[in-house]
Amino acid sequence: MAPINQPQATPAMRQAQAQAAIRALTTRGRLTPEQRLELARWQREWIAAWREAEYVTAA
Repeated sequence: MAPINQPQATPAMRQAQAQAAIRALTTRGRLTPEQRLELARWQREWIAAWREAEYVTAA
């Protein structure tokens, strides 16, 4: 799964997609080095979407 980069994707949509990818990866058990890198990318995407959503909410 690739992160959503479309302008119409809301932070909530990006968070949901990232959360689904994170859950899919973490339920597999032991991860390969490539899967660990993918997990890290999805975690960064989730955090970025969360920060964006929090910034919009706080503004």
